[in-house]
Amino acid sequence: MVTIAEAASILGVSRDTVRRRLKSGVLSGEQRPAANGMTWYVTLPAEAVVAAIVESPVEEDGDDRAAVRLHGERDAALNRLIAARDEMIAELRDERDAWREQATRHEEAARELRILVRNAQELSRALPASSGLGREDNPTAVPEAAGHPIGRETTPSPSQERPQGLWHRLRQLLGGA
Repeated sequence: MVTIAEAASILGVSRDTVRRRLKSGVLSGEQRPAANGMTWYVTLPAEAVVAAIVESPVEEDGDDRAAVRLHGERDAALNRLIAARDEMIAELRDERDAWREQATRHEEAARELRILVRNAQELSRALPASSGLGREDNPTAVPEAAGHPIGRETTPSPSQERPQGLWHRLRQLLGGA
């Protein structure tokens, strides 16, 4: 924390501007007892302190308490900036790792789905047409040929025998009736 005069010097504005910014809440500070009454001490934003470091380094005198206090404030501000940066880096790494895990799970699910689709296609090709499992005999199959609207189900005529369940037909095909 620095005095209003020091804050004005660091920010490159007048003392009245610093007071107005304190009153409006743009800057924060507190009043502390001093030898001749109360004195305002301003907490400067870290960016302002860093800019002051870059633009105008303070001369180091052993007797200059303001310079020592300003250096302490600069160090504290830099440490806060470094800690905030390190915290953000850690959060970003955690978020990156979570996204990677999610992408891996999605890749595994897609791989499993491709295998299931391939197996279903092979099974569909392997079934004989007379088994009642072929595309033309399955009333709920999605038509692949042109001329069949997608989603339209064909219902067997009353004279046709209703097909047995899929698992029952598979057991018959595999010889385990």
